[in-house]
Amino acid sequence: MMISTLRTRSRALPQPAASPRRIRHASTRTSAKPTSGTSPAPHGKPSSRASSTASTAAASSSTDRGDLLAFLRDIASRARPSHLWSRYNVLLRVHPLKTRMITSGTLFVIGDMISQHVIEERPFGPGVWSDEKHATAAEDRQAEGHVWVRTARLAFYGTFIFAPLSHNWLRLLERVKLHSKMSTVLAKVALDVSVWGAFIVGVFWTSNGILEGKSPSEIQDKVSAAYLPSWCKSILVFGPSQLFNFSVIPVPHRMLFTQCVGLGWNTFLSFANNRSNAMAEMAKRAVVRVERAEVEMEHAVERVEEKIVQGVMKVADKAGVHESTKPDTSSRYIASSPLETAAEDSIPPTQTHHRAAPSLQRYDEALADELKYQEQLYPSMDDVPSCMTLFDEFLMCYALGPQIRQVYRFGTPQPCTRRFEDFKYCMSLKGEPEDERRRLWVRRRAEWWAGRRVGASSEDVWNVRREPLVGFPPVVTDDASDEVQRDSVG
Repeated sequence: MMISTLRTRSRALPQPAASPRRIRHASTRTSAKPTSGTSPAPHGKPSSRASSTASTAAASSSTDRGDLLAFLRDIASRARPSHLWSRYNVLLRVHPLKTRMITSGTLFVIGDMISQHVIEERPFGPGVWSDEKHATAAEDRQAEGHVWVRTARLAFYGTFIFAPLSHNWLRLLERVKLHSKMSTVLAKVALDVSVWGAFIVGVFWTSNGILEGKSPSEIQDKVSAAYLPSWCKSILVFGPSQLFNFSVIPVPHRMLFTQCVGLGWNTFLSFANNRSNAMAEMAKRAVVRVERAEVEMEHAVERVEEKIVQGVMKVADKAGVHESTKPDTSSRYIASSPLETAAEDSIPPTQTHHRAAPSLQRYDEALADELKYQEQLYPSMDDVPSCMTLFDEFLMCYALGPQIRQVYRFGTPQPCTRRFEDFKYCMSLKGEPEDERRRLWVRRRAEWWAGRRVGASSEDVWNVRREPLVGFPPVVTDDASDEVQRDSVG
C-alpha cells in the first residue's frame, strides 16, 4: 500500500525537461531499431544497425564542433573592447583603489620594458636579476639583457606608492570649487603641476633610492641632482594634459587618463633613474683610477724633487749657505720652491730692500725660477701624457654634476676651480704638437706657481701681472709692452 502511494506521488511530480542532445540520441536509437517483418540484410552487405551507428557518430561530432564554436563566439563577445570597458567600469565602481593600483603597476612595468628594450636596446631574453653593474655601453647592455629587479622596483612603486597617493590626491582635488568652470579647471591644473608634481617627483627619486639600498647621503645626492630637471619636465608634460583631463574627462576616469599619458613619462623616469645610477657608478670607478694616478704622480714628483734638491744644495754649499738655512722640501707646495728658498737665504741683510721691489720684477724672477723647476719636473713628453690622462679623468668626473661632490668629498665646487681651469687648458692643448704642448704646459704651471709665490690676491693666474698683489704697490704698464716683456721672460 505504501509503495503504491509513493509511485503515485512520483508520477504526479513534474519531470525535468530532457536536453536536446538526449532527445536527439533517443530519436536516433528509436529509428535505429528494426521494424517487425523486416528480414536481415544479406551476407556481405552492411546492416541497417551499422549504418545507423555511423550516422549517430557523425551527428555527435558535428554537435561537438557546434558547441566549441558557440563557446569561442561567447569568449570573443566577452573580449570585445566594449565588454572589457564595461567590466573595467564595474571594477572601478566596486573596487576603485585596487583597480587603480593594478592599472598603475601594469603601466609602470610597460614603461620600464619600453625603456629597456626600445631606448636602451637591450635584447629580449631571460636577463639578469641584479643591476649592480649598471651597464652603459651598448655591448654591455646586449650581454646583460633585461634587468628584472629594476622592473620589480618600478612595479612596486607604481602599485603600492604612486597609485594610493594619486587616488587620494584626485579625491582631494575634486573639492576645489570656484565661481566658474574655467577658473576651477585652471586652479586644479595649477595645484596639480605645482604641489602634486613637486611632491611626487621627490617621492619617486627618494623611494627608488631606498629600494636600491642606497645610503642617506647617496639618496640626498641623487635627489639634489635629478629633482629639479625632472620636475621641470613634468610641468611641460602634465600641464597641457591635465588641462584637457580636468576639462573633458569624467571624474572616475581621470586617473586612468593620467596613467595613460604617464606611460611615456614612466618610460622617461625608468631611463633617467638607470642613467643616474650608471653615471654615479662610473664616477666612483673614475675616482679610484684618478686616486691611483695621483699616487703615481706624487711618487714621480718626489723622485724629481730629490734630484733638484740635491742640485740646489750643491749651489748653496758653493754660495756659503749654512746648514741650518738649507731648503726644506716640505714647503715646496706651500710657499716657495727650493730654488727660491736658497736664493732668499743667500741674500745678504744689506740687500733686503730688493724684497720690496715692485710686483712685476718679483713676478718675473719667480717665473724664471719656476720655468727652470718645471723644465726639470717635466723633462720629456713621457711625463706629460700621464698628466693629461689624469686631467681627462678629473674632467669627466667634474662634468657628472653635483653628485660627484659627495664622491670627491668636496661639498662645494670652489676647491676644484683651479683644477677645472687646468682641465680646460689641457683639453685645448690636445691638438698641439708634442713639443709645443709640453712647453705650454710647463709655462702654465710655472706662471701659476710664480703668482702664488709672490702672494697674488687673485686666483686668475693669467692676469696676475696686471693686478695689485698683496703687500706690493700696483704696477701700471702698457698692454703692448707688457705682452712683449712677458713673452721675453723664460
